[in-house]
Amino acid sequence: MSANHLVSNMSSNHPTKQSPSHLDECPTCRRRAARMEREAVKSVPKRVKPPKTAKPVKTKEKVFIPKPVGESTSLESGFIISHIHALSQDHAYVWHYSEKKVLVMNKSGVVEQVLEIDTKSNVTDICVSPQSGNIWYACGNGGMFEMIKNKTSLNRFNIGFEPRCLCVSSKNQVLVGRECNMIVFNTDGSVVMDLGEINPDADLIEFCPSKIAQCPYTDYFCVCDFFHHYFVLLDTSLKIIWWFRGSTVTHSGGVVMETGYSSPDLFWPHTAAFDKDGTIIIGNKGDNNALVAIGRDGRVIQVISREEDEPYALCLHKDGHLWVGLDTRLVKVYQLSGKQISRSQKLSLK
Repeated sequence: MSANHLVSNMSSNHPTKQSPSHLDECPTCRRRAARMEREAVKSVPKRVKPPKTAKPVKTKEKVFIPKPVGESTSLESGFIISHIHALSQDHAYVWHYSEKKVLVMNKSGVVEQVLEIDTKSNVTDICVSPQSGNIWYACGNGGMFEMIKNKTSLNRFNIGFEPRCLCVSSKNQVLVGRECNMIVFNTDGSVVMDLGEINPDADLIEFCPSKIAQCPYTDYFCVCDFFHHYFVLLDTSLKIIWWFRGSTVTHSGGVVMETGYSSPDLFWPHTAAFDKDGTIIIGNKGDNNALVAIGRDGRVIQVISREEDEPYALCLHKDGHLWVGLDTRLVKVYQLSGKQISRSQKLSLK
């Protein structure tokens, strides 16, 4: 028998497809089958693990529980209440726009003292110095006055234009709002800087500040622009942190985030008050005169209450008494108690 014939017979004894009985008897076929099985396992793609998603972070934050403790009418006639400054848990300065007197009221509505503002010009805004406790007021003719010990008024300086709003800071600097800008003065009238110089990349074309308030705990500033429907949060050096427009907040780097709040009408902020943890309370005309609590990251925490009229003036005393001045000359006082709650939220840009 030839060699070619032997090779042909060996090949015929090991066909590609074998019966199970043949695999049991033939070691060559068993090895071939095992090798094919290993190669088949290698060709199966490995299972790819799904990417990890950020789990919601549980945070603790304070929600406010308002309890009415006082309600009264400040004046029978006159303009809106434009400024309130709480002197204690029971007393506050109450000033009506353009009026030449400041009322010292208790939370029961009794006017215990009337402080006369000595000027022939119209008064556009007042504030209280954190350092001295003296009342400052701005006049339509550009005059800046300080009332010493609630009696004598000193003409500190004149800015040369009609101021829109006024704030004396914890550094004893005078912040004055005007159309398209906010200027910082020393108490002698010398110009320190303006908002445009501090924030050269900010578009201040539609910037018309209606109220400036400083947080006594963080020293941050809140500048409300009622006419353009937003307020701006500034740090201690007056650099813009973010712009709040109701449903969105725009950070200084341009990142836009949802606030978790939807106002049925345009966002109309009048003024701001502050809690000890830096929470901002804003009066919003556009949401049925809501008092809205906003965290330092720009996210809305809650709607504290909805008032019967526009909340033009707010002040939160350190003991938790929230004074609210409405456009009907009504003064309301709430005792705010805070309750810590846990909330799950997605990781967000700080």
